[in-house]
Amino acid sequence: ASVHLIGGSRGAGKTAFECWMAAHILRGEPFLGHKTRCPPWWGCLIIDRSSEDRRFWQQQAGLDGVIPYYCMTEDSAMTPERLQKLSYYEAWAFLVDKIKSLKPQRGGVLTIDVASFFIPDFRLGYQAAFARGWSLSRLAKDLGIVILAVVHGGKQSSGDRYIRLTDRIIASTGFLGAISTVCYLTTQEESGGKGYQEFQWDSHYWPPERFRLKRTENGLYEVSGDRDAAAAKPV
Repeated sequence: ASVHLIGGSRGAGKTAFECWMAAHILRGEPFLGHKTRCPPWWGCLIIDRSSEDRRFWQQQAGLDGVIPYYCMTEDSAMTPERLQKLSYYEAWAFLVDKIKSLKPQRGGVLTIDVASFFIPDFRLGYQAAFARGWSLSRLAKDLGIVILAVVHGGKQSSGDRYIRLTDRIIASTGFLGAISTVCYLTTQEESGGKGYQEFQWDSHYWPPERFRLKRTENGLYEVSGDRDAAAAKPV
């Protein structure tokens, strides 16, 4: 039971990537060189878009109709006005209620696309930000599930240089300190327009790895070249 972030800027293809990954795991196939185990359940919260976009990528990955979901923008009980009035605590209660309505099974996986709505902004101190990340991690532990949280990355300029791709994720250090694995998917432009995208994951327990990925004809991904276990290079 743990929480993992998948970050990326607009247009990177985070949803397509997550569906590509889910297809491998649900078939019990290796993913990026690592063994996987098919979970007993996989659900999804769709927060900031219609279900149509996500269902398209699930269809491309062969998962259409396989993953139960809740979509906030298609919920007749939720309106933009009500959403703006939610306090953090009300939003948290809303999140927990919608997760439980999907009836998650212990040992299962839940995707939140996107989870940025539940991440505190940078004006909060370390303690408050950590508490919110800790709340998400405790929820995963209490329910006995893995949470994959899709989050936004910052807009990049030509002068930006980061040692780790994951430093681009829009979330405070306090929040990230409560998360198990942090991942980031670049756009082609972020990777120098060389015809590939880069994906990096940083775990608390294993060395970081970076992969070059190419989009396939159906818009999903395939690995281009070998993974880079060093991964700590300026980009």
